[in-house]
Amino acid sequence: NSFKIESFFFKLFSQIPFSTQTPFLLKHKEEILQWLNSKEFKEQYINTNHPYPPLLNPERLNAKRESKEKNNHNKETELRIKERESKEYNVESQRENRDSIQPYPNLSYESIPAELAWDLNLPLPRGYKMIYLYGHGAGVAKVSEVFSAIGLRIIDLFIKGSANNRYILAYNFLLHSNGFNVVSLSDLEYQTSNYLKFFSLIDKKVSFMCQTRDPMELLRHCLARAGRWHSLAITKEFDKTFDFEDVIKPLEHLKYNYNLEGLKKYAYSNLFSFHIHLKELQKNISKIAFLDIKELNSDEAISKLQVIAKDFGFNPLQNCHKKALQTNVFKGSAYLFFPLVFQAGDFKLTLATHSNNSQWVDLHQGIMGKPNEVIGVYIDKNEVESFRANETLYKESCEYLKKFLEKLKERFKQEDAKALAIRDIMQYFKQEPQARKHIKSILDKEVAAIAQYRPDIVESWKYYQEFERMCEEMDK
Repeated sequence: NSFKIESFFFKLFSQIPFSTQTPFLLKHKEEILQWLNSKEFKEQYINTNHPYPPLLNPERLNAKRESKEKNNHNKETELRIKERESKEYNVESQRENRDSIQPYPNLSYESIPAELAWDLNLPLPRGYKMIYLYGHGAGVAKVSEVFSAIGLRIIDLFIKGSANNRYILAYNFLLHSNGFNVVSLSDLEYQTSNYLKFFSLIDKKVSFMCQTRDPMELLRHCLARAGRWHSLAITKEFDKTFDFEDVIKPLEHLKYNYNLEGLKKYAYSNLFSFHIHLKELQKNISKIAFLDIKELNSDEAISKLQVIAKDFGFNPLQNCHKKALQTNVFKGSAYLFFPLVFQAGDFKLTLATHSNNSQWVDLHQGIMGKPNEVIGVYIDKNEVESFRANETLYKESCEYLKKFLEKLKERFKQEDAKALAIRDIMQYFKQEPQARKHIKSILDKEVAAIAQYRPDIVESWKYYQEFERMCEEMDK
């Protein structure tokens, strides 16, 4: 037992950068030693051989924030407290233990910089209420926008650098946000930089929402614009003196060469990370729900999300959110053109994909005679009547924008015609056995992780099922 404890502390102290954090460690050595010698530390960290034990008691660091929220009768905090009361323990005992925890007199999460907190192995402040897992290209852009519109505060960590950098971003966000905070996780490009430590420092049991899509469609999405994620607009602001070509980059100057060898890179780091996230964060799951992009685009999308919202405790979506929710922002590469701002005299009109901004009024139907499945032309609702009352300006602006939008929609068609197709992906796998076997080895784990919760989603994936049949026939 003494050898086990000695090994545990040797590992712990080898993680701490004493050379840079010595002043803090010396200043608070009594609090640190008291915690390391406590019964709670032994039970929670030594006995479980926790890989990244904290040098201070997270409960005491959180106590001040939680006490303040409780005194303000924060209903969301009450929900969080109930979620923390594990089924394995007596609820009344849990409440007594929680109420007996005293904050440090001179220490709290607010007083500890994020960089130092990472070095001390401190778990993230427990102000988050949901973890949002998704594959890049699964329709997250619009879901996140709608979630923000109904009050969810999303901490977007997609391609945000190293593990400690993502921890620092989330830590600082949580210190300054008391709403329904959501930690959003997707790519694993930082897997060589202590990503397992980052997962260990997410220690709260919360609801998980997982957004999925047919793996072959995800591969297509990721490669379809490889090297072309920059804006396709020359300028973001223009007026009626601009020709279309002064605003939008010409098609012939853009690269449309697809490097299908990139499938090997993207398959692991950007797309297929459910099997790792769900394994490493299993301890954090209190509830879990999956939503596939097909469900997102169905007539039942709002009702499905309303069920999830009720179960998870956030504001329900309304039917008015459906249009923005189901807008394909990548149709015609629209995402790469917008937003654009058209200056009409003293008025500003914003060209963008469909939005739930309650401050905006959409003029597209008035200009074009019918709505568009992707584009909206928005003006501040407080200015719309004044704009229409200026008949000459309104008429000239509408005439100009009608011609501009017609050219833009034609450009969308050209973009779609040049986009990488699913058949290109499938043909590549037929011709490249090494790539096929490599992707399959990853998908076997990824699909198994999703199928344990929603086998019906996996069965609905048309192109993945076709890929499986290909592998079965060609790799016997």
